[in-house]
Amino acid sequence: MKDVNITSYEDIFDPAMKGKSIASDITKSFTYTNTVIALQDAGVIDFKKFWPRLKAMDTIIEFRTEPKMQMVISCQRPLDPWNVSGRVYQNVLKDPDLKSKIKIGSYKEGQVMLGNQAAVLSGARHPNAGKLLIEFLLSKEGADIIVEGEAVYSFITGYQAPAAAAPYLADLSKINLIGMKDWVGAQKKFKSTRALWVKTFK
Repeated sequence: MKDVNITSYEDIFDPAMKGKSIASDITKSFTYTNTVIALQDAGVIDFKKFWPRLKAMDTIIEFRTEPKMQMVISCQRPLDPWNVSGRVYQNVLKDPDLKSKIKIGSYKEGQVMLGNQAAVLSGARHPNAGKLLIEFLLSKEGADIIVEGEAVYSFITGYQAPAAAAPYLADLSKINLIGMKDWVGAQKKFKSTRALWVKTFK
């Protein structure tokens, strides 16, 4: 796989990739389902055509990111089209030899970025402590802890990731970012989107 370079969704269908990739089970994940909807709404992928092609590549189905990462590491399935670079980072921390063996990348068609929400719940026993935690997480010091631990993105203006995690984070200024245009509308598409996946893979 050292000469393989996946930079486009079309690259997944290179005949050399047959029997080497993983299909993410979107029926068990809001994140995967939202990613599908965002790509579909942005006109990047028509999943009515994409999924049958992916199935024809002799893919296997998996849901959780860490089992998928282990399939990549063992070369059981060396291509995972949808995983998070943080899983690569965490495995490299456990085994530094993996740093030169695993590649991460993004798709030229665009990368879906789904933000996570944080809030203090109404009626919380210690609301001020909760507010302080949220404020800390939104500071550079707090973001550094989360980013260095998970290799996830922070959207704090002007934020620079810690050196240890930086190689596992793409330069967002050089990538076509795709967001969720309508979160409420997306929820209404869950049933039909997942039904199409089930029809294709099961």
